Amino acid sequence: MSKKILVLGATGTVGKPLVEGLLAKGEAVKAASRANRKMDGVESTPFDFGKPETIATALEGVDRTYMLLPAGYLNVRDLLLPFVEAAASRKVKIVFQSAFGVDANDANPMRQMGNPAGEIRHAPCDLAAELVLRQFPSLLESRPRPGADRLASR
Repeated sequence: MSKKILVLGATGTVGKPLVEGLLAKGEAVKAASRANRKMDGVESTPFDFGKPETIATALEGVDRTYMLLPAGYLNVRDLLLPFVEAAASRKVKIVFQSAFGVDANDANPMRQMGNPAGEIRHAPCDLAAELVLRQFPSLLESRPRPGADRLASR
């Protein structure tokens, strides 16, 4: 398998500078986005967690993936599990961006982000995602932490 990093959300606020940083380090990058926007110097591919048919093409030819959750999804387990299982079957390592320490304890302000109407905010979704990923410990490069671009390029 080639040494290529799949960056999910590659054209977004986090993904675009990550792709640029990885390219500057000489890494081979495959850029995935819902709109399949083209980026200079990288292979582009369509990907949407809500469309499982995009998973196989996105994972083709990569050995690592940088994953973060898009905002607005509430059923994290059902959303992530097909992608994580597909990565596991291909032995693709995952670097997952999360709210640092979201699982630390209930007093952590990042765990207190719900509202009276019951709307789930991003940090609790990150916690749910971490719980899904822990089912596949062999896939994880490391515990999520700042500097994920350094992790992904190892």
